[in-house]
Amino acid sequence: MRIIDDSSRIPNRCPACDKVMYSSDRSKPNPAMSLGGGLLLGLAGTVAAIIYVTLTWYLRERFATHTPIGNDLEMVIYPRTVVLSVITLPVSLVPGFVLGWIANRLPRVRRVRCWKCGWKQNFPGTAKFEAATEPAVKQPVTTSSASWPEIVDGRDPWAKCRDWTYAEIRGGRSADDVGRELIEQGWPREEVDWLVDKCRREVRHGR
Repeated sequence: MRIIDDSSRIPNRCPACDKVMYSSDRSKPNPAMSLGGGLLLGLAGTVAAIIYVTLTWYLRERFATHTPIGNDLEMVIYPRTVVLSVITLPVSLVPGFVLGWIANRLPRVRRVRCWKCGWKQNFPGTAKFEAATEPAVKQPVTTSSASWPEIVDGRDPWAKCRDWTYAEIRGGRSADDVGRELIEQGWPREEVDWLVDKCRREVRHGR
């Protein structure tokens, strides 16, 4: 997957389905190591392991003691591996640390993904998120239901609706049930989906 250049900004709404991808800063992806950095870090561990095993084996054979015991037999005493590790481990870690340091110096990326439709894209770790945008406010269809007196408010109907939705979800009702009731009362489905998901996430994070 290609990485967008530094001049671009990470969209707050999905380019594919137009859904809000992240309702809070805590849900936004943090910069992470790129694929190339991950491969280089894996190579660092592999190189360190190969050097350690090879050097330990060489020193073990090099400093083995051979003592003849007759009948073409000999007793071989090898140095203890734990003793050899004092020498071989620091040596093998040096190239591993060097490659690991290079891997961590590579540019990081933000892996952005839409939870709704699965759209995904990689952005540079320095890219900034666009400002959060709310859907355009549409006047709901007023009904004669007595259970909605404070939501049908000509001054700011969506503010009342947000308060009611948050209170219902926090009180234990399921997000699907609350969304279904809003749609039945005439509120636009797209805005309801966005609002219910936002309130559900805020309740989950204790906001």
